[in-house]
Amino acid sequence: MPRKPGQIGSILASVLLAGLTVSVFAVSQNRGPVSAITRYHEAIARKDGEMLEASLLQPPDHPACQALTQYVSRLQQLNPSVRFVNEEKRGRQGQIVALYTAPTGRPLAFIPFSLVKVGGAWRVDAVATVSILRQM
Repeated sequence: MPRKPGQIGSILASVLLAGLTVSVFAVSQNRGPVSAITRYHEAIARKDGEMLEASLLQPPDHPACQALTQYVSRLQQLNPSVRFVNEEKRGRQGQIVALYTAPTGRPLAFIPFSLVKVGGAWRVDAVATVSILRQM
């Protein structure tokens, strides 16, 4: 049975709207503070220097970056699950606590990550994060 012209237009509009929704979600998915910390963890796990640099506010060779990266790398060797809680954003500043739990369920550590939004992307502020860790 042939379709009526109105049905074809409705179907086309639905397809275009669905495509637009998916593309907007895909673009915004990697822009929040949680995604910045996730990218930072992925960069460490993959030993990807470019990804690491893109996820940090300071250069990776900065002492605070090296200290934080070594700490997270040691935690990753324990194969923890990581859960992000207490997300706070104030303008271009943010903080998220990452909770690391061993496969047995035993808590291993928590890190209160500080983040700064640079341009359109959030980055881990290693200097502020290490400063908070040292005060604990």
